Amino acid sequence: MSFETDIEALEREGWEPEKAIATLESGEDWVAWANELLPEMIDLSDALVCTGYFAEDGSARGLIWDLLENVVSRADDEFTARAFAFVLNCAESGEAELEKPALIGFLCKVAQSDVGMMCLDELAARLPGTMIEDRAGLLAHHYGSEGLAILRAAKSGRRRH
Repeated sequence: MSFETDIEALEREGWEPEKAIATLESGEDWVAWANELLPEMIDLSDALVCTGYFAEDGSARGLIWDLLENVVSRADDEFTARAFAFVLNCAESGEAELEKPALIGFLCKVAQSDVGMMCLDELAARLPGTMIEDRAGLLAHHYGSEGLAILRAAKSGRRRH
């Protein structure tokens, strides 16, 4: 099946590329971050991108959901580092429509045991200085009080595993 045929099939199923295209042309900060850090995740000429959440709704939330899935499936350190840079930009943006999906949809899921992407020690190593304390309530809600203690200990260097 050619790429054109894939697009035609997606459009018959109701995919409306206009939302994603309009988003990419919007000039929003998160789109610039995605262009710089994750161009392959927003390339609408790629049939795999067109079947993801981002292409469906044209939002940062959709891209973040796609990122979590891709970080897990790729298990590629370089891609994971770029994905974290993008997610952390969103989490620290001061914009709720970026912060919430970044924090809840990615950072609070990536080290869940059922996701299996990384341990809490690795998550702590990837988070900036004060994020664990700044988001302690949210992290405790998702990882439990023991998980929060592990994150704190790992970030402070007191934890050896």
